[in-house]
Amino acid sequence: MTNALVHKTGAAIQWARDYGQAHPKMQSIFWIISTAILTIVPNEIVKFMWKFTGKNIAEFAVTAITIPILFVLQKEQCRKFMGRRIPMLALAGILPAALWLCFNREGRINVNGDTSAVNLLMYYCLHLMNISLIIPLYEEKIVRGLFLRGLEKFTGSLGAIIITSFLFGVAHRGNEWLTFVYGVVLAWAATCMRMGAFERSIIHGAYNFTIGFYVLFYMADI
Repeated sequence: MTNALVHKTGAAIQWARDYGQAHPKMQSIFWIISTAILTIVPNEIVKFMWKFTGKNIAEFAVTAITIPILFVLQKEQCRKFMGRRIPMLALAGILPAALWLCFNREGRINVNGDTSAVNLLMYYCLHLMNISLIIPLYEEKIVRGLFLRGLEKFTGSLGAIIITSFLFGVAHRGNEWLTFVYGVVLAWAATCMRMGAFERSIIHGAYNFTIGFYVLFYMADI
């Protein structure tokens, strides 16, 4: 029974991909709608789980389940992933983050959520894992994967880059302009360099890790 279900699921996915290739505009609309659904629904589930598990665990669990769905919906069409590029990709994320920190050294923040009943080291480590590994891959695939490719059929590459980067910046309140610029760079890498979600997530994750590590361990009010 399990094998039959897997076979039918695989056949349905292949049919959807073949249909999408034959009807590119319908495929684009499907990707845009999927972007909205797979942004709103996971976010609402995280909010529901938050009060039972805490934000970090809720985000980790829900996002980890959502990521494979994104890759099933849209097959990667990108250059081959090569391990030797990883150091340069990480450096491309670390350098702009370090530069940003050099000009934003003032101020302190409070840790999000109630950490009074948890091991703080575990809390911070899970948070860093989320923002460095899980969330970057999710955001790269949904924003500069499904959404960007979906918009390209209607707005062209430049329009899709600007729109996705603008919305990405708006979603990161308090850091809109820098996030917009970084979004443009990553979207350009996706469209012009054919850089896949995994490669972009290394840049994205290294950027998040650099800022997150500094904020959590040097600026947080613990």
